[in-house]
Amino acid sequence: MFLFQSFLYHLNYLKCIYLHQYLIGDERSPKLKSEFQDIINVCEECLDSTHTTEDVIQYLMLSSYLSAFYYEYEASKTFASRCAQYLNIDVKFCGVLGKCTRFQEKEVANLTVKVNRVVESKDNKTSGNFPLPQIIPLSDDVLLNSVIFSTIEEQSILSNTEQSFILLLCELHRRHYPRDDLTEQQCLAYINTVIRAVYPDSENEIKSSSSWSIATEALFRRSLLEHNSVRKTERALSQLEELSCQFKRTSPSFSERSPSSFFLSRMPSIWTLQVEQGRLLMKIGCYKSALDIFLLWDKWSEIIECYIHLNKREKAEEVIRSRLNSGDESAELYCSLGDVTNDRQHYLKAWEVSGCKSARAMRSLAVTYMYTDKDYQKAIECFQKSLEINTMQVNVWFTFGCCCLQAKDFVKAENAFRSCVRLDPDNFEAWNNCATAVLIQGKKNIALKLMKEACKYSYENWRIWENILLISADVKAFHETMHAYHRLLDLQGKYANPQVLSVMVKGVVLNEMDSTGNPVSNLRARLLELFGRVTASTPNDAVIWNEYAHLLVDELPQMTYTTYQRAVHCLQAAHRCRIQPSEGPWEQSTKKCEAIIDGLKALLDLLNNPPKSKNDNESNEEDQLNTFIQSTLATLRISLKSVISKLKIAEESILSIDVQDMIRSSLKDLNELLIDVEKKLN
Repeated sequence: MFLFQSFLYHLNYLKCIYLHQYLIGDERSPKLKSEFQDIINVCEECLDSTHTTEDVIQYLMLSSYLSAFYYEYEASKTFASRCAQYLNIDVKFCGVLGKCTRFQEKEVANLTVKVNRVVESKDNKTSGNFPLPQIIPLSDDVLLNSVIFSTIEEQSILSNTEQSFILLLCELHRRHYPRDDLTEQQCLAYINTVIRAVYPDSENEIKSSSSWSIATEALFRRSLLEHNSVRKTERALSQLEELSCQFKRTSPSFSERSPSSFFLSRMPSIWTLQVEQGRLLMKIGCYKSALDIFLLWDKWSEIIECYIHLNKREKAEEVIRSRLNSGDESAELYCSLGDVTNDRQHYLKAWEVSGCKSARAMRSLAVTYMYTDKDYQKAIECFQKSLEINTMQVNVWFTFGCCCLQAKDFVKAENAFRSCVRLDPDNFEAWNNCATAVLIQGKKNIALKLMKEACKYSYENWRIWENILLISADVKAFHETMHAYHRLLDLQGKYANPQVLSVMVKGVVLNEMDSTGNPVSNLRARLLELFGRVTASTPNDAVIWNEYAHLLVDELPQMTYTTYQRAVHCLQAAHRCRIQPSEGPWEQSTKKCEAIIDGLKALLDLLNNPPKSKNDNESNEEDQLNTFIQSTLATLRISLKSVISKLKIAEESILSIDVQDMIRSSLKDLNELLIDVEKKLN
């Protein structure tokens, strides 16, 4: 009996923590998080079969949501999984053919959510005459109000608890995955499943029972996602207005607004609805209308932004000072006054008024020292004070890390970025910056692991892949190097890094050991494949062609005739790249002339050392090879004469004695090569 009462007591305590944190807003409270963890520990000890399923589900859903809110994503997923087991359902994404536009003729796959039941729920009830929020239709000449599916399976009736659970999964998905279009579409699939169950599109579809609070939450979440779409912005704005207006109506009554579902649904308050409405109005340029809303709810950051866009910055200062003069001296108001006046004294006053407990005051002061004064040491001190008060400020950890990088305090920078990604794992910039701080400290292998984490959350970011390429090549993790190079080619279409390719070729040719202790020569086939892609997309880089030839010549156990011909073609391609007009006047550059002469020498050496036949019976292949060599020698002779001719013309037109000496030396080497070629041909 004691355990039963203890569980119910702590469940109500958990609801109080949820409400308290909700009233604070998005700024996480470390104290509330600590209390939340204590309650979880007690509830887990008290949890047994004597408790009602409804109470257990409420506990699991609230715990899952708060865990995600406090950045404990693994714990959140565990609570959600246990909740699904209690509900005996399995929720998965699936694709169903349907139409989403008015003029669409061909049906395409549309993302939706399928609910599979292990055991049929006793809680499933069809709808009665219960009040629900008004749903705003989509007024668009192209898009349909919702997707019309071609094949609708027997629709499951969703209970209130199941609808709440699907909305919880949506929230967990939004918080856990990167903020991109895919995540947005997946979240909409969750939300539309609930809305379609409560507001069916046709009379043939079964309408699920629901509650006022759950429907309000579903429509609110849809509006937050739809305001990013140009065609759906109007509906999102109208829906938010309708949801906020319903709070002022006397109908439905309090009892009909399903207060029992409040904690299941986590429905928004009237101020949350109106503030989001104001933010959407700001986004479409209606700053005056947005300002009226923000003034109602004392959203000072947004108030300042609206006044600035309305060219009334002084009005923002006037409003804040008026509030302060009325006796409402709060740290938040002084910080807002500091924001609008750019006067750091107001941040110091906020710190004083708060009794040295305002994390925001120190945060704002730190930003001022960092960006305005470039005084990074003072900024670091202020950031540390702010984070000592509240360690759950993700953005502050990130900015603190950037400040430490500027101050060249790389150990603190690493710790700051690690704290940031611990709270927000999908922050790829924090992973990337953490890797930078670690790399500067000389810990290259750790930096590579951090870069790989960064690319998980920004897979299309070519800069991260380039960092992986460079670091992995440096530590001889050539598997990662090749994967990164292929990914860069996928992203950019064309990418060339001759230095990295040279490092890999050297490793294969010298049969070095990679970072895992395996011989690099095992990667020869993969490296040849990579060279094929690189030369196809970047055919005008002489160094790449030269390294390609170097790799081909090293074929083991013995170079074949086909490989030999490919190597010769690569050296010829390298020579053509070196004498391209786009490379500039190579005749006057000592470095370029030496590269041309070395390339021609390498080609002649290769022609002088063809592969030997393994069998005496392959006379036909040898004849073909000799013909190929003679043909290539003839081409080489033409190339030599062309280069000699251009150098002679340059010698006559250039007045610089140093350049003339260089040209004469080059001509001597080229003439010697030409004599050798002539001997071979004769």
